[in-house]
Amino acid sequence: MAQYAFEHEHEHEQEHEHEQVETVVTPVADPIPLGMGTLAFTTALLGCFYAGFIVPSLGPGARIVISTALFFGGIVQILAGMWEFKKANTVAATIFSSYGGFLVALGAIFGALGPLLGAGIIPPLVSYSSAGQSSQVCWFLAH
Repeated sequence: MAQYAFEHEHEHEQEHEHEQVETVVTPVADPIPLGMGTLAFTTALLGCFYAGFIVPSLGPGARIVISTALFFGGIVQILAGMWEFKKANTVAATIFSSYGGFLVALGAIFGALGPLLGAGIIPPLVSYSSAGQSSQVCWFLAH
């Protein structure tokens, strides 16, 4: 009886060896339109802010630009870059992630001084202009 049970268990194991396991991969939508849209919008908004037109440089205008650069331009860019890594698109992943990190840093730098900028205590982009300009020059030279 024990031999009969052993043979049936062995046959059952051989049947499972021939079965194939299928892995289901959930596709990721193309994140390039999201990354490019946030890149274009944030770049245009920052350009208008630096030039001093359309977006006022004091008060609510500065807060709009800072929050847009930090959240929409920075965090969404990083997320688009991570989705590009999942799709194995290294070039787009590097571009989106690095630009997103730059915008998060830019938003954090200017966001920390946001209440002072909004109150008019520190003129915008003047008291720390040399540090801001040198970091942007290094950024553009690296990319």
